[in-house]
Amino acid sequence: MPPPLHRSAASPLRRFAASPLRLPASPPPRLPASPPPRQVLTTSPERHIVQEVAMSVQESLYFLRNLQGSFTSIGALLPTSIYAARAMASEFARRTGPRTVLEVGAGTGAITRAIVEQMGPDDRLVLYELNEEFAAFLRQRFEREPQFRRVRDQVTIVHGDVTAIDRAQRFDHIISAIPFTNLPATLVAAILDCYRAILKPDGTLTYIEYAYLRSLKRRYMDDEQRLQVDAASAILDTMLERHAFRRDTVLRNAPPAWIHHLRIVEPKAADAHNLRPLEHAHRVELGPTGLSTEALPWLFGVLALALLPPLRPARPYLALLAAALGHFFRDPPRRVVVDDSAIYAACDGRVLTVTRLHDERFGEQEWLRIAVFLSLNDVHLNRSPVAGKVERLHREHGGFAPADAADAEHNNALYTMIQGPRGPVIVAQRTGLVARRIVTWVEPGTLVAQGDRYGLIRFGSRTDVYVPADSAEPLVRPGDRVVGGETLIARYR
Repeated sequence: MPPPLHRSAASPLRRFAASPLRLPASPPPRLPASPPPRQVLTTSPERHIVQEVAMSVQESLYFLRNLQGSFTSIGALLPTSIYAARAMASEFARRTGPRTVLEVGAGTGAITRAIVEQMGPDDRLVLYELNEEFAAFLRQRFEREPQFRRVRDQVTIVHGDVTAIDRAQRFDHIISAIPFTNLPATLVAAILDCYRAILKPDGTLTYIEYAYLRSLKRRYMDDEQRLQVDAASAILDTMLERHAFRRDTVLRNAPPAWIHHLRIVEPKAADAHNLRPLEHAHRVELGPTGLSTEALPWLFGVLALALLPPLRPARPYLALLAAALGHFFRDPPRRVVVDDSAIYAACDGRVLTVTRLHDERFGEQEWLRIAVFLSLNDVHLNRSPVAGKVERLHREHGGFAPADAADAEHNNALYTMIQGPRGPVIVAQRTGLVARRIVTWVEPGTLVAQGDRYGLIRFGSRTDVYVPADSAEPLVRPGDRVVGGETLIARYR
């Protein structure tokens, strides 16, 4: 664990004071622009919600007051939404064990709140903020708000420039809200070099970027400003091309944002064993069930048809179609019990066959294959049966026979090969008579937790799981119903 940060010498950008969160007995000076003291939350759920909303409003007003004349350094129009903040903290949240996190550009604490929600007793958080008033505001939050106060002894707040950080420190996760597109290329390069130096080999870097902002800004700039943006963009694009492993698009942010996730060092399959399933990815929260983002183009299309005057008489039928699409693309949460000896169902449905076979495409060894049929009424998301690293994707072109027929062996299919804790596991997504599109969200090199969503098939399909026959014992029989991410279909010997 890196030592607490103390007062530092001048940085290349500006002098700053690095002050630990633990404050002396005397209270911090009240800033003129700071909000009034907040009341301690009561145990009433209704009052808790009201006070949480009041805190968010106060945070936004304080942010806007400090935005005046400081947009270049702040780089945002409003505080980050809770949806973008949770996406920013997602890689931290899904990793188990003691974690050390660096948040850069903490602002008023919108992203900090999402980090704090996930902190355990052995985690440590270091916050860097250039704006002096924002840094003081953060200290007040850790003194006054119960959720923040719970972890205040694990947090260090630094008012200053992150490039002057002690590079002997190492972090599991770096979460950056620095407005890279507002900065000169030399400074962007210096910050990214700093991040590379202090990130652990198995660590992750996450940063936020407003969607399409770079392209929009170029239209209204003079030649000199455009060259600056292009130079910074070239550095960022090179970094993303080499190291990015996921990008989350968050529409419920003002403006909509891209959340980039990067690994500087190529991960190992064993790194996936400390990961929890990524619950928010490709999912819209709608009550207790949720909806896959794959439904949105279809639902928007139905809405567009319903708005056409000639189709007004058909609106009841379009409403039924929208309800059917929502049912098909539903995404209920699943409770995945992590177990290295377990092989979980990759989908919901009915077991068709449990067979031992040889497949020359995957070597000479014998495989245990468990095939599951998904009807139109089943949840169609696919989940990883084991934790591991995606080694290869293999597409097979074929027909569109009914997914529960023997001829489905030769249908279009996508094979995802995962290196798991006990060896390789292969998941085959097969199309059917109605299903014509296989969707995957992973690529070679992606780490998947056990039970992670990684794709789907529309509409009606079949999913097969292959494991080496001599290493696993099947736990299901033809006709059994299985639930993706929850039902054990096999166990390693």
